Amino acid sequence: MALARRIPRQIFQHKGRFLSLIFLIALGSMTLTMLNLVVDNLQGNFDWLSNEGRVDDIRVWTVAEPTNLVSLGQLLHADIEGRTAVDTKWQPDITLRVFEENQNVDRPVILDGHALQRDQEILLNPAFANEHNLAIGEQIELAGRTFWISGYFSLPDYIYPTQFESDLLADPKTFGIAVVTTRAIGRLATDAPVEDWTVDRSYGIRFHPGFAIADAESEGQKSNQATYQDLKDRFKDRYGLVRWQERKDNARINMVKGEIAGQKAMSQSLPVAIFLINTVLLASILWRMIRLEFQLIGTMRALGLSRLEVLRHYLALPFTLALTGSVLGTIGGMTAARPLLVYYTVFFNLPLTQVFYDPMLILAGTLIPITLLLLTASYVVLRAVRLPPNTLIRGFRRRPKAMFLEQLFHFHNLQFPTKFRARQMVRSGGKLFGALIGVAFAAMMMLTGFLVQDSYDIFLGEGLTNTFSYDKNYIFKVPQNTNRYDGEPYQMLAARETGSGDALLVQGLVENSQMLNLFDETGAPLTLPPKSKTCVISRVLADKFDLAVGDTLSFINDIDEEIHYLRVSGIAEIYTLNTVYLSLSEFNRRFDRPEDSFIGLYSDRELDIDSEDIAQTEDMSDMIASLSSYTDLMRISLLSIGLFSSLMALLILYILFSLLIDENSRSIALLKILGYEAREIRTLMLRIFDAPFLLGFLAGIPLLFRFYGGMMEQSFEEINMTMPLHLSLQNILSGFAILYLTYLLTRNLSGRKILRIAMTDVLKSMQE
Repeated sequence: MALARRIPRQIFQHKGRFLSLIFLIALGSMTLTMLNLVVDNLQGNFDWLSNEGRVDDIRVWTVAEPTNLVSLGQLLHADIEGRTAVDTKWQPDITLRVFEENQNVDRPVILDGHALQRDQEILLNPAFANEHNLAIGEQIELAGRTFWISGYFSLPDYIYPTQFESDLLADPKTFGIAVVTTRAIGRLATDAPVEDWTVDRSYGIRFHPGFAIADAESEGQKSNQATYQDLKDRFKDRYGLVRWQERKDNARINMVKGEIAGQKAMSQSLPVAIFLINTVLLASILWRMIRLEFQLIGTMRALGLSRLEVLRHYLALPFTLALTGSVLGTIGGMTAARPLLVYYTVFFNLPLTQVFYDPMLILAGTLIPITLLLLTASYVVLRAVRLPPNTLIRGFRRRPKAMFLEQLFHFHNLQFPTKFRARQMVRSGGKLFGALIGVAFAAMMMLTGFLVQDSYDIFLGEGLTNTFSYDKNYIFKVPQNTNRYDGEPYQMLAARETGSGDALLVQGLVENSQMLNLFDETGAPLTLPPKSKTCVISRVLADKFDLAVGDTLSFINDIDEEIHYLRVSGIAEIYTLNTVYLSLSEFNRRFDRPEDSFIGLYSDRELDIDSEDIAQTEDMSDMIASLSSYTDLMRISLLSIGLFSSLMALLILYILFSLLIDENSRSIALLKILGYEAREIRTLMLRIFDAPFLLGFLAGIPLLFRFYGGMMEQSFEEINMTMPLHLSLQNILSGFAILYLTYLLTRNLSGRKILRIAMTDVLKSMQE
């Protein structure tokens, strides 16, 4: 009992140090619990939506209206259901894509309200409804028809509701999705003002369990491909196949899967880094305490206490700290998980029926930090307890290794201030290492915001604005042979890479295109020879398949299943879509198209084209504006990351500074007797962390690129996108300045403890 009373006394004696450590432990436990709860719930809600909404395995577009879908489905052991979609202009600059309600494939999942019961009712996606203040029970008018909002919904194949598949962000200000009954969609399609609206008809196919698997990497891949190929041939021969999209190529689904993968990577690496810092700090604190109590430990061993009893006593302090921090962190993680999960579910249009708190995950958030810290503490304590009692009673002696290092560097030849700091650095290796990894972690956190900002600026500038010079992109329903519209023509077709089966887009561009500029990584323009077996590919395609200039790319035309081989002559710095670029003449020659044929037009202004001929119109300026507005929101989150990293650095350095001052309190008092001023003593004692601070910051830069690059690789594995990682010198210096100011603040705050050290206190401690 007498020994047990020492624990609260030690905590209150150094409460700043131990409270900082408890906060760091709680932070690690909180991130572990919060991020893993978010990932598990996102994945669970994603899977539930896919099953409840019966997401399609394949979606096809045809020239002719398919017949006998029921009998074809029975033959292939699948549900096949058609779906009409009408792009309506709810307001001049706001598009609402209205879908037909399906019952068997890609059916709407109700998030709030009730399902459709009448032809006059409509379902809206929640992000669009919230943006435009459209509540359940209110009215909305389309083409002179009034609809009552019966509820909010999500579509399993439109989880992330972007207007175009090439869009990177969903913008509920200008685009939303809705669902009405089959009769209502028929009336909208018939009565729609053709000059403003477009009508689309497609067919969703979902195989019965056990007959085909949507995952192309599964064990049944070969049978899958055979089943899919048989189905594709049937549609192509009977109805004319326009487009074929498998679930794994659906960008609106892959965007969510990529975000979940990125969060999963962060949930594994971030807590590990924080726990590593905690173990180093705890080891430093505990070893300092044990060194001062060598004689006490030796006395306890001489009085008959076993090693286990001594170990149990000294583990009580780290156990108390770990238990307090982990419990607080777990509770904080459980509390913070829900609002973060709500944000993600609204952002990605996912249902959130309930938040599931996995007991094993909550238990892990509590036990993992306790286990790690107790193992660390056990190692530190056993270093002393394993020594004989007579050795312990003589007190702590520095190891010969440390003394050898001092002799090796010949410190006696240096001036006193330099010699003093050099010896302190040799004798404080553990604390210097803790400072190094702590500053490296804080630098990574600080520079993450700047890295995202710089990379995003390049992505938005070089990857989009400087590459795509057009403002309007018109895609025709059928190929055109005569250009009467004064736009820049292009061709395109869907294909897939022969090895992986991943979707590709093959484009034919006019020579010296003014609307789509291809540049390599040096900024030099890339040319497309008119007659050549070479091609230019996008950066995202090169990164995904590890292709370089001179390599051969092979792909299969989705329509006729013909294999094509092309040598890569250049890599364009385009960071979206797996795209292969050919000259327009070579495209038409290679794929047996008429010489002047084209499927789309790029233009820097609006063209007068009959909307009956148009399948899709893209507005590049709207997408750029949406991405720019997202950049403004991103800067707010970057500020919070910077504040968080500064706080981390402050706490870590404060603990290390306080340990250093406590360990050298006798030396500080003697320096005062010798006439040194407080400023000079602060310089002698506290400047030893200058080098670890600088080295830690420099080490954080390559670690950041490695960590963030790996996380982005996992996030973008599911989507056709890559992020050019870049960190400007200006932002590196800005991050260094912020952390260095934090370092100076911590050093000055810790330096005040030097003023409170008196010679009488030191003599008293020596007598004890």
